[in-house]
Amino acid sequence: MLRVPKLDDVSYERLVERLRGKISLLTEEWTDLNHHDPGITILQLYAWLTDTLDYYLDATGEVHRLKYLKLLGLAPQRSAALCHLSLTGVADGEIDLPGGTRFAAGDTVFELEKSCRMRNNSLAGLYGETGGVFTDLTPFAGLDGGFSPVFTHDLQAQSAVYFLFTAPVGGSRFYVEVENRYGRTPPEGGLRLGELAWECWDGSHWREASVEDETQGFLQSGFVTLAPDGETAPLDHPELGRGYAVRARLTVNHYDVLPRLGRVLPCCVQARQVYTHAHTTSCTYTGGDVILDKRVRPGDSISVGVEEGGSYVLWYDAGLEPWCEVELLPDGRAAIRFDEARFGRVPLRDARLLVTAMEERVAEEAILGVTNGLAAQRLALDAEHISRIGLALVEERDGRPWFEVWELCDEIGRAPCDAKVFMWDAGSREVVFGDAIGGLQPPAGRTVVAIEIETSLLGEGNVRRGQVNAILDPVAPGLKVTNPADAFGGVSPKDSSQFHAEIEEKLTRVTRAVNVSDYAALVKQTPGLIIDRVAVISGRAYEAVYGGTMPPNTVLVAVQPVHEHEPRPVLNELYAQRIRAHLERYRLLTTNIEVIPARYLAVEIYGRLLLRENTREARRRVEELLRSCADFSGGCDFGRPIVYGRLFSLLEMLDCVRKVERLSLECAGLGGMRSEQGDIVVHPDTLPWLARLEIEYT
Repeated sequence: MLRVPKLDDVSYERLVERLRGKISLLTEEWTDLNHHDPGITILQLYAWLTDTLDYYLDATGEVHRLKYLKLLGLAPQRSAALCHLSLTGVADGEIDLPGGTRFAAGDTVFELEKSCRMRNNSLAGLYGETGGVFTDLTPFAGLDGGFSPVFTHDLQAQSAVYFLFTAPVGGSRFYVEVENRYGRTPPEGGLRLGELAWECWDGSHWREASVEDETQGFLQSGFVTLAPDGETAPLDHPELGRGYAVRARLTVNHYDVLPRLGRVLPCCVQARQVYTHAHTTSCTYTGGDVILDKRVRPGDSISVGVEEGGSYVLWYDAGLEPWCEVELLPDGRAAIRFDEARFGRVPLRDARLLVTAMEERVAEEAILGVTNGLAAQRLALDAEHISRIGLALVEERDGRPWFEVWELCDEIGRAPCDAKVFMWDAGSREVVFGDAIGGLQPPAGRTVVAIEIETSLLGEGNVRRGQVNAILDPVAPGLKVTNPADAFGGVSPKDSSQFHAEIEEKLTRVTRAVNVSDYAALVKQTPGLIIDRVAVISGRAYEAVYGGTMPPNTVLVAVQPVHEHEPRPVLNELYAQRIRAHLERYRLLTTNIEVIPARYLAVEIYGRLLLRENTREARRRVEELLRSCADFSGGCDFGRPIVYGRLFSLLEMLDCVRKVERLSLECAGLGGMRSEQGDIVVHPDTLPWLARLEIEYT
């Protein structure tokens, strides 16, 4: 018999005795503590219930625990790692790779997500322009992980960044690495702090270029894709040199932190850490040959299905009279050829085609079995690390195989009753069909074939930069590959014990702005912005300081953003709009939120100190103390008063100060005032800053 672990070692008998012993401490009127007393009977009932529940909780297995976690919205997530790959080494011509081309980091395989056809290119130079002055950034950007600043905060000066390439850029796609120094949250909703005008040189002038910019104005790393329209020509510039040029000219500047660019990779693609054993390609027949944009390897078993009446009939398969022809092309693709003269038929125009390519070594294992017509049938597929699987249910009609495609779903019990879906149970390595309540119950007698099989190392596929260095499929001679950054996004499923931290985070996550800490946390999470400090003020407190009348239930949020070149940054309207829109999703319906800029109060400190030793280090310690008490850059927060007596005492307690002979405080601005006691009273929406510090040391 299995030994059941105890969550609580208190048995039924001990619970009863503990409860009985508490009675005299709670009341003097209960004197009969024997078994026949009704109160004792009730205590025994609850002790029995507690002991029983403890037993069942102790006996709960991993499956049950995961079910309970799902009620909290926590489910084991799984995803394959993604990797950006840089392709180099081909002297001339195009790089043309079908989807599914394999690259490797040791034994870890990555496959190209989709086909790429690009002109071989390389970066000839990266330049910045400010007010007509050019700066060569090529020796700095991207070398040894470095980044170079572009643009300027001077709104009057023209600012631009120039990308020079060795080949024409029409229709090209290049990856730009952008530094994230201040931990900017990922931007959403097309946020741009700088508007860029993208232009290409056409031989005589700069022509506007149609661009898809995933960096959102250099707020994050991403791809920049140029439309193929228009002619480009080499730029021959005395300062920029010679090359095919693209420039991004800054037209609107609301940058808080100027972008810093690293590597620029003109031949960059994205791959997933998967190994595909079988895959399907769906397309529409429009006449002529059909070219699959997915790599098919010699020895793969290929089948072609043509849709008729909601099902597919096989036109091409091993051991079957062909109604079409399949030819492997030199570039790794496959051509499907239909010929009415040779085969006596062609598909109807706009008919759907489904082409399956499968490794020969898994063809036998891909036949899982035959459906029995019973609910929730399970069939085994003995394969590890399955990340994706697709099924076809095959039957014979008039001597020809017909099949229906069944799709993978996460939870079969939540699927519509007529949905042709199944679930993959990774623990038992089985596919699970529906029961006509959750998911359609398949009819009996259908052969179940896996037409998509994909495996992945998931979280273990997050390889480090520079580790992807091999190409496993035939490509153009001389082509080389590397990953300039770490792979990312690979997530392995967690067991129930690994969810503890997520449970705590979910239970404490801010979903409604109720108290001061809620508002402050939510403001700092505004997508795309960098917030330094937040003050949350009630409308009544604001009225008491500044007068006037605020609407009832008003909360004011004073915000200080980050700005690298402004010592006292002011909240601009773009920031304020984004914060309001973000808070709108979390505010209570009865609460009105106003986002206001932080005020700044200039503080002046004058004094004379007698030091034990008048050294540079002693003076530095004195000024550091004063700054920490009277300047927000030293740690002073919103509304914190500067108390004369406290400052006097702190100075005297410094071991380098012998005596404070004189000390006085002054202030200037609307955010505070000097009290009769000599203190500086700072209003709740205001940050003090040390405008003048004049200390005479003796």
